[in-house]
Amino acid sequence: MEIINQSSHSLLTNYADVFDSANEYNAEIIWSLDFATDITGQFEPAFPGAAFAGNNYWRPSLFNPRLRDEPANAEDDQPLRDALAANGEEFNGTGLQIASKDFAEKFPMNDLRRPLNIMGAYEGIQLNHTYLPKFMALDFENSPRFNHGDNRLVFRLADVYLMAAECENELNGPAGAFQYLNPIRQRAYETQAEWDLTGLDQQGFREAIYDERKWELAAEATRRYDLIRWGIYLDVVRNAEFKTYSPDVNIKDHHVLLPIPLNELQLNPDLTQNPGY
Repeated sequence: MEIINQSSHSLLTNYADVFDSANEYNAEIIWSLDFATDITGQFEPAFPGAAFAGNNYWRPSLFNPRLRDEPANAEDDQPLRDALAANGEEFNGTGLQIASKDFAEKFPMNDLRRPLNIMGAYEGIQLNHTYLPKFMALDFENSPRFNHGDNRLVFRLADVYLMAAECENELNGPAGAFQYLNPIRQRAYETQAEWDLTGLDQQGFREAIYDERKWELAAEATRRYDLIRWGIYLDVVRNAEFKTYSPDVNIKDHHVLLPIPLNELQLNPDLTQNPGY
């Protein structure tokens, strides 16, 4: 509660402003990785030949759409290039595609966060892939490929609000938990009829948190750990519909735990490797 009530951090009025690369040190962000442009020799290239103009600084590029993206229809190739050029942009990164059809199709259409999290078209031109655009930096002059200076967001105040809502509901039920959930949902919808969930019982509130953390914190590295904490990781992944592969083939029961690093096992002979690894 100290972070919410006594810190200098505050929720921004507009969800999109949280991710504005021109305002990377805004009041909602508690922790981010501070990247800068024109830093050479800090990282290995992403793949052979990836070093750009003598610069190996590729990690921020992981959160931009890939250079070789194409429209869904071949005849739109030049119009897409023209639209990007007119905006001083290009698809100048290595990708943040949305593999989960479940995420893209179930994200509420009336949620104001949707355009920042689902992009299947650009300037009215349908793309071949669906992207999560809130971390994109398409400005090729100020943010060239493999030389991005955009910070990597790690932790922000909205996450704290949702933690507080979840904890209060688990401890005392939903009555006192709405004070933490409502500010997040108010920002995400136009009208009270859309955001107000008053009347939920404890289980209903718990399930609302499942969804709210998914929508609010998409691609902010919380989802896997949330699902494990709630005890639903395997069920959710196995029942979700994916665009390019079947999760039943890839996910196994032991994936709920990560493997213990070899150096830790060597340092402590009392440790045993987690099952399945």
